[in-house]
Amino acid sequence: MTTNHMHQKRNKVELVSDFHSTCRHKLFPTIDHSYLTNDGYCEEDSFLDIDYQEADYGNELDLAAPSCDKSGQHDDFIEFHNFTLNDLPEDIRHPTVVVWLRYSAQLVVRLSHKVNATGRVFIIRDHLEKEYPCKNQRCPYNQLLGNKHIVYGGLGIITNKHVVESNKQARETRVEFFYHNDDRRDLIVKENGRGVHLTDHNLDYTVFTCNMHRPEFVHHIKMCKDIAKHAWECIPESIREILKKFAIVISHPHGTSKRISIGNVVGIEKKGNSKSANQITLALRDLFKICEKNNNALWRFDFYYSLMNDTTLTVRVTFYDAATCPGSSGAPVYTGNTSMENGKKVVIPHTHRGRHPLNGFNNCYI
Repeated sequence: MTTNHMHQKRNKVELVSDFHSTCRHKLFPTIDHSYLTNDGYCEEDSFLDIDYQEADYGNELDLAAPSCDKSGQHDDFIEFHNFTLNDLPEDIRHPTVVVWLRYSAQLVVRLSHKVNATGRVFIIRDHLEKEYPCKNQRCPYNQLLGNKHIVYGGLGIITNKHVVESNKQARETRVEFFYHNDDRRDLIVKENGRGVHLTDHNLDYTVFTCNMHRPEFVHHIKMCKDIAKHAWECIPESIREILKKFAIVISHPHGTSKRISIGNVVGIEKKGNSKSANQITLALRDLFKICEKNNNALWRFDFYYSLMNDTTLTVRVTFYDAATCPGSSGAPVYTGNTSMENGKKVVIPHTHRGRHPLNGFNNCYI
């Protein structure tokens, strides 16, 4: 490597580091950051991308799942803690993209119940700052906090309905935050779900609540979400447009530590494209905008939507070839799609569902 190339590589690393620092202190100047680490559609469960057996933790996917029928893609996964600028395709190789993905990945969680799966954190604003009594009689925090202690609300977990579809399943689902690296399992925070907040069979979509025993983790998650949002806004517009060609998945394949996979969007098609479905979809979009403008009262939209009882909507199905494996169900898929919220374009991740039985491509709903 020439001296000039070494300087260029070091400058890019310094840019990423500087941007981390700028984001933290511009958005949260009074917060102690010392604890942050650097770190076609499916309609039947028979071909949904679910892992029905627990996989052991492991550094190598081939060891975790030697019989995986997607083992040819295992080398395409990038370990999150080793993810760098050079792992990005050249067209989107920019320091702010790295920062955006690294903070977005902080919101990705491992789910474990009868299946291994992935989810991402959603802030339920009307639950923030609320306190609830912990109802888990076998809570591992009993020894530290006493048998009658408090948990803190504000977090929802987005995943597939085929992963969590009932309050009972939500309560029995273990949520693992910050499982970035097998060598640093001491950073993992384990909690259990509380109950279903919102669910839809047609979209294979569930949001369930998850209370935390330590309120600082709620604030940490919210901070990571805000930094990721700010980093997205700092990505040059030309690169944000190019990102629409790519599909970026952040998941826990086979229940292993967090991985990033990058592929291409290979097609989009409409599902449920009837006149009535189109009308309902448009009405929902209008309702969302009204609730958003009304003092950001999106909790009202959640309530109205929950009354619809799996009404058929018009959706777009996006197909992509980014690597996924059993355990990736529920993972966020970034395809550069945005939505206007409070007058700003906000990137919208979609939820990985599985593999189409005919064309073999992965898919998510938009």
